[in-house]
Amino acid sequence: MINFSVAGTPVGKARPRVTRSGRVYTPESTAQAEQAIRQAAQQAMQGWPTNGKPMEGPLAVTIYFVMPIPASWSKKLRDDASSGFIAHISRPDLDNLIKTVLDAMNGVVYSDDKQVTTIGALKKYGVDPKMMVFVKPE
Repeated sequence: MINFSVAGTPVGKARPRVTRSGRVYTPESTAQAEQAIRQAAQQAMQGWPTNGKPMEGPLAVTIYFVMPIPASWSKKLRDDASSGFIAHISRPDLDNLIKTVLDAMNGVVYSDDKQVTTIGALKKYGVDPKMMVFVKPE
């Protein structure tokens, strides 16, 4: 199994943007988030028995997203959120967060995200925003 974490607020995959000239591009926030995930994944893969080459076969991915607690909340709400009593039900959507991670790991952890046969994900509030990723062969 490989695992890694990326500090900072998790970013959901944004839709591609189109300029007036018809050029399609990925928004900057998504590109930066994918690059940070890719770098952390590359470091984690250095210890993998395949010598940094992508994993083969079916894979299970588990991802924990720790989202920042709004500074405007009262101390009571902040304490409840950090204790897990308040669920994170605002944006970004969990499926968009997952897509950012899976796309960033393409070509690094695995050849293609079609190899992922099992996904587990959790989005919650926490004091230190980050994402933690675990990948193992099925």
